[in-house]
Amino acid sequence: MSLPGLPYPRSILRPEVQTVFGGMNRNPSAGEGELYDMENLTARDWPLLATRPPRTLMHTMGGPGSLGTFRDDEGVQKFVWTEDGESSAELHLNQEDGQEQTVTGLTLAKGQKRFLFMAGRLLIFPDGISLDPTPTGTEGAYVWDWESLGTEWSGTAAFLDGTLGGVPAEGNVLQRYGLLGTDFRTLFKAGDAVEIRYDGADAAWKQEADTSAVIREVSPTQLRFDENTFSTKYPMTLTGVSVAAGTDCCFTRNGVICHFNTETQAVASGDRLLYFGGDLEEDCLYYFAAGETEYSHIYTVETVAQAGSGWQELAFVPEGTVTVTRAVPELEGVFLHENRVWGYAGNTVYASKLGDPTNFNSFEGISTDSWTLEWSGRFTGCCEYQNYPVFFTEDGVWRVFGDLPENFTLRKAAGMGVRQDSPRSIAEAGGTLFWLSPWGVCAWRGGDPAVISGPLGERYTFQEGTAGSDGVRYYFSARHRSEEDDWGISIPNLYVYDTRKGLWHREDGTEAAEFVTDGSDVLWVGRTYEEGGWVYRCWSSRDPSIEHVMVPYMDWPENGEDRFTWTAEFADSARFYETSDQGSQNKKGLLRLLLRCELWDGSAAEPLLTAWVRYDSAGSWVKAGEIAGNANHEQKKRSFRLPLILRRCDHYRLKLTGTGRARVYSITAEKYAGSEKQNG
Repeated sequence: MSLPGLPYPRSILRPEVQTVFGGMNRNPSAGEGELYDMENLTARDWPLLATRPPRTLMHTMGGPGSLGTFRDDEGVQKFVWTEDGESSAELHLNQEDGQEQTVTGLTLAKGQKRFLFMAGRLLIFPDGISLDPTPTGTEGAYVWDWESLGTEWSGTAAFLDGTLGGVPAEGNVLQRYGLLGTDFRTLFKAGDAVEIRYDGADAAWKQEADTSAVIREVSPTQLRFDENTFSTKYPMTLTGVSVAAGTDCCFTRNGVICHFNTETQAVASGDRLLYFGGDLEEDCLYYFAAGETEYSHIYTVETVAQAGSGWQELAFVPEGTVTVTRAVPELEGVFLHENRVWGYAGNTVYASKLGDPTNFNSFEGISTDSWTLEWSGRFTGCCEYQNYPVFFTEDGVWRVFGDLPENFTLRKAAGMGVRQDSPRSIAEAGGTLFWLSPWGVCAWRGGDPAVISGPLGERYTFQEGTAGSDGVRYYFSARHRSEEDDWGISIPNLYVYDTRKGLWHREDGTEAAEFVTDGSDVLWVGRTYEEGGWVYRCWSSRDPSIEHVMVPYMDWPENGEDRFTWTAEFADSARFYETSDQGSQNKKGLLRLLLRCELWDGSAAEPLLTAWVRYDSAGSWVKAGEIAGNANHEQKKRSFRLPLILRRCDHYRLKLTGTGRARVYSITAEKYAGSEKQNG
């Protein structure tokens, strides 16, 4: 027979249906469908509630480092990264065969790097290295073509009259001594802006040597500048003067300056001079004694002066060295804009010479000049946005206006700049520029920036932010501290802001040190503490089983991500009528939950989904029910009914947890309307 039942009039039994799910909102004002807390969810399938796709483990790194990507001159996508060792960092690339290659012969300083690709060369900052990313040779014996963007030469040199464009010119030549010295062509090129300094006691020489100039021509032994760059020629020519033993002297033969060190020794009549060459030592003159085949040194001034035709002058060289430097600043942030390298170091902005990343100090008043500006405040970040160079301080956003170095100007465009500890939090997504400021995450399209991180918790302060973008989503990793924790600990988290949906979602507790993107996928270096210490891994945000991963060589990724857990904790619900957005003041009871969802990639040992309820913000979570998987650890899209033990409350909170992947289409809560009595 039928058991007696308690009839519920339809007026007091109502289903509340949720089909549109919001993003994260950790504030007390969070509304229906918003999530107070979550893990591993995404807005990709919005308005549904969905888990993020599995990631692809690209590479397990040997230590902390930096990551970069570029397309070579043939359009092939390549990746570059560094791994810090005990005292230095190694550089690695993946080439067309998809295999990792370590760049041998190049040692970098430890720390984070910035990578740019310009004119077929990979530029590495702040080390100031230029590298051809394609080596020569065979596997196991690769040779890498790399050089420093800056360069320096030191040695003994003279300032002389010479030629320029084949025409005689006065005071335009710096000439080194010695036929076997450094070939200037391996260090400098025409157009280089250099500083020339003299380190020595001769005041007249120092006054003449300490200058800045632009090299016009380069030969193995000469740097040629504009005429009258040097008004006084050094060394001074001496005629018929003996020079003490051990003194540095020089002379010219056939237009080449030769340099040697003197000692006192007589040379017999009939001895003849021997031209430099072959196996002879540098900086010495030699002679053959009459009737002998072995050579000896020539040491005396008188001997050189009597040597015969071809020897033109003898000169005295002051003690000290001349140094020629083409300096490149150690840029903390860099980017490319209109064929120049832009960046900053401390409180100074730099722009390289047009098309030339080796010159940052060329100021000739022409359109190809470099440009620099010293500012009153310290810069904290930089990027290109809306075709403008943009620089940040903590309290401002600054744009560079102008089309030529002569009219470049830095003007303040907005307030709320980048936190000093978060220069890598700058990224563009959906046409909007984002960064972490001291006031939170800012979004800017011009005008005043808007702080959009309020849903992540107004009581949280974010720090040490890094970010990337896949074109439409802003990936943001940062540590946060809560006012409630008295600044005791800082916790890392990885958030994603979807610009198309305007929603924040939290993925997990990843601490990302570096992001890189090609505009459609985003990769990052994440670190986790495991037994034995920190482990650094490079991840892609895309699932290779259903999406195209950015790397074109599928043998480089190590494997897909292992199965992950997920959580969706909704904000408090006090509604009874569907139209009551603010909630009913009466008591209410939750009778059952109906979930329409699909679940897959689960585990045999754990349920695919578990529902939990907590009443009136008190006590522990009560399990409402669970959904197990079938033999394939999945459930196709359908509805599931989870009955509950009736309990009166003012409000309740629902939490869903699971293992594997999930997509929730709707949640229906059948509620019983109670009385206005609230004290029981």
